[in-house]
Amino acid sequence: MLLMAAVFVGELSLGDQVHALIERLSITPDHLTSSEESPWQLRSLFAALSGLFLHSSWVALGFNLLYLRVFGDNLERSFGRVLYALLLLSGGILGTFFQTIYNPYSEVPIVGFGAGVSAALTAYWLIYPGHRVQTIFPVVVVLTVADVPAWVLLIVFHALQWLNRYMAIGQIEVQIPWMSYPGGILMGLLFGLGYRLARHRRRRAKSDRRPQENRIHSSDQHVQSSPEHTA
Repeated sequence: MLLMAAVFVGELSLGDQVHALIERLSITPDHLTSSEESPWQLRSLFAALSGLFLHSSWVALGFNLLYLRVFGDNLERSFGRVLYALLLLSGGILGTFFQTIYNPYSEVPIVGFGAGVSAALTAYWLIYPGHRVQTIFPVVVVLTVADVPAWVLLIVFHALQWLNRYMAIGQIEVQIPWMSYPGGILMGLLFGLGYRLARHRRRRAKSDRRPQENRIHSSDQHVQSSPEHTA
């Protein structure tokens, strides 16, 4: 989160030169598909990775940071730091290539962490299906607090991406990478279902051990309570 904020401050300081930075450090579908390079080469993967930390507007950055702050703590505790980071980055990279396949001749760079956030929200929804998140909603001119399911915020997050079109810095041309979000959602499904399967197996193994432990404990008590026989 700090890295994304620091990168955005650097973007603001570059002025008109930010265009060159974005083109150099992100994937542009037309450039990738028109070259003879494989999209799986190290150079392309690095561009897909570095493009995740670039943002075209403060709105896109702000909502990404907000959602990661709200949902990230529980996910990091569940997955661990390494797997949580892998979820975010792999969701973002897969989303970038989904968008490239969908619109291979686009000349607009693909930037932003939206697909990574989509992966996190999807995994959260699968791991904590009954959890409700306390959220502030504007009702006319009054702000009200309501507990809403995680899937509602997943929809709200994608709806808010429309604002990114109108808040770009430095007149950066922006496209809404709609097909990157299914890539992030797919990665979130894989991680979330994998976690649920592992959790189910742990609980089943724990429940299978309990009868054995109870039988051993009962056997020990029987042996201790038996009278001693002397020759």
